[in-house]
Amino acid sequence: MKRIISALIMISMMFSVFPSFAQDDTDVYMQNAVNIEQGREIYTLSLEEAIAMSTRDNSELAVCDINKQNLEKQLKDARLTQRDAKNIPIYMNQNFELVYVKNGYYINMYKKYIELSAYERKKIEATIAYDTTHKYYTYKNALSLLETAKNGLERAKSNLDIISQKFNLGMCTQLEVTNAQISVSECEANIIKCQQNAELCKESLKIRLNIDGDCEFNLTDDVMVNEFSGDAVTDIPKALEQRYDVKALTIAAQLSQEYFEATKSLDTDSTIYFSAYTEYIESTHNYNNGIKNISLAIKSAYYDVINAQNASKIAKSKLEFTQNQYEVSKLQFEMGMITNFILSAKSDELTAAEIAYTNALLTEKLAVENYNYQIMIGI
Repeated sequence: MKRIISALIMISMMFSVFPSFAQDDTDVYMQNAVNIEQGREIYTLSLEEAIAMSTRDNSELAVCDINKQNLEKQLKDARLTQRDAKNIPIYMNQNFELVYVKNGYYINMYKKYIELSAYERKKIEATIAYDTTHKYYTYKNALSLLETAKNGLERAKSNLDIISQKFNLGMCTQLEVTNAQISVSECEANIIKCQQNAELCKESLKIRLNIDGDCEFNLTDDVMVNEFSGDAVTDIPKALEQRYDVKALTIAAQLSQEYFEATKSLDTDSTIYFSAYTEYIESTHNYNNGIKNISLAIKSAYYDVINAQNASKIAKSKLEFTQNQYEVSKLQFEMGMITNFILSAKSDELTAAEIAYTNALLTEKLAVENYNYQIMIGI
């Protein structure tokens, strides 16, 4: 039994903060957040409210709670087994497992696993919260991209109207009219693509929030990053004290060490001794190597934030420059200084710059959110 549980905890910690939200609080917010309009539910949600909704009746958390109950039952059984084994004699090379039963090894093991389960629950909550955050802001971003596409279409239609009037007056060629018509068609196709993307993002958010049926969202939090104050040098040591995977590595190393210490009374030729020794070496390596990899992952997340901040600043500067360039080109076109081909190209560049900036803001926001979770319980 000990080997099976030890293997399971090692697997879970290798693959693997927000507080949980009270049921009553969620119910109160639900009454205020949902409106009915023409038979369609409209959810007005802040990010905090969306996270509360995603954790409500969540099966992942339910499984975690059931596992904890199972561990508590196993702890109770271990105590009973220790009591029953009190008077059984121990023959070191025949029933050595009785040593662990009598000295309370299994009792201590299950206590540690129960302690770990509390951290596991927090980690699951954090994973759900970040996934909700990702879907929340991705949908907001998709709606912004749709608005950008619509703005591009308005510019293209306005341009087509002007070029059509000039063509009727003999001031430009049919090729310029055709070029303007193609630009309109491209913008219309882009709108359809953005609508499809927004629909997919909306459905993904609905799944995360456990919502069935048709509905609309009014998401109140903006995709804007507040001042980032993270510092990897000071954040990493703190993270190593509270992350779930670090706790799991620590407990696995402690248990394997306790197991190995008990086997030292055996002959060094014993298979039990060598098995315990191997497990002790492996768990120590996993702990040391795991700490290094976790620290490296946090540092990588920190660099992601820095790079995303730089990218969004550059994207903003490019957008401002492209906007000014388009306005200048528009005046030049009206004065007959450039052709419509050039103006259409500048309009396309402006749309691309708007898209790039919108996406850069999302990348920066999610990078900051990811870092904040990584330096706490982990996700």
